[in-house]
Amino acid sequence: MLQSAKSAENEANNTLRTTHSTYTISETPEHEYTQCLLRNGERVFCSTAGGVLYFGEPVKTRSYILLPISDSCGGNGCPSRDVRLVVERGSKITVKNVVEDCYWCELTVLHINARTDTATFKIGNKQGYRLAGSFRRGTLSVHRSKITSKIDARTCSDLHETIKACASSETRPCFNPYNSSASGNRMMLSIENDHPSFSRSAFNETCDNICGSGKEITYRQFSSKFCRG
Repeated sequence: MLQSAKSAENEANNTLRTTHSTYTISETPEHEYTQCLLRNGERVFCSTAGGVLYFGEPVKTRSYILLPISDSCGGNGCPSRDVRLVVERGSKITVKNVVEDCYWCELTVLHINARTDTATFKIGNKQGYRLAGSFRRGTLSVHRSKITSKIDARTCSDLHETIKACASSETRPCFNPYNSSASGNRMMLSIENDHPSFSRSAFNETCDNICGSGKEITYRQFSSKFCRG
């Protein structure tokens, strides 16, 4: 039976107990500012993405405990993550690499059949593909399906409003709101990740053309070029 730590808030976020193990996320003296996963005080692995590990929601089946671990450099400025799965069976564990450098990815359980030791997971989107995971009696498989959905109307409208600002730009090179801030860059990365048909280079080129001519692009023109896939 899983037992969450119930002491200080920091411990609750960084410690998880199972029947056979106590898992702790902490820094070690030789890995300052880089977090490592410890099991019963012994190191399992350390962050490879820049420093921060955190637990996902653990899953218990008849024979296994599945513990997702996400790894990033921390904060909203580091949306790309590595994801691992610690598989515990009795007193033994294995660590499975799920995905590397994946935008906002994490293992989220969709379905569990404890009796048959099976579970399915949502992982996230990467480079135009939707990733899902399936666990079956000790084996983890990752499946990819191509994303074919179009950019939704609200996002398309936001992009259009942004590119309209290029027409009024008085700076050279032209001011592109999505390239001038961390939040704007994350937005563009998210759109590229979820919609492989979207071309950021074409978006930037259109912005430059509008800036040079001062002529706006209509929503219909913009939607046809960037949002319909």
